[in-house]
Amino acid sequence: MAAAVQAELGEPVRTDAWEHARTAWDIASGGRVVVQRLESVVIVLRSQEVADLERGEERLGIDSGRIPGTGREAL
Repeated sequence: MAAAVQAELGEPVRTDAWEHARTAWDIASGGRVVVQRLESVVIVLRSQEVADLERGEERLGIDSGRIPGTGREAL
């Protein structure tokens, strides 16, 4: 699935390798398309606001695998 999205949107802006790997592409609207591997493939379209928050966390080096509010924030 990620290869099909990459064929349309080009190189991803982010790929991570944690337990449920995600690949993300920024889109012209300022939003983001995210493909995540679970037991099946999930495609998520993020609004510009959510994508901006995610980009800010990436710039700050915040781990995308953390789970806020559960005591596992430091993952």
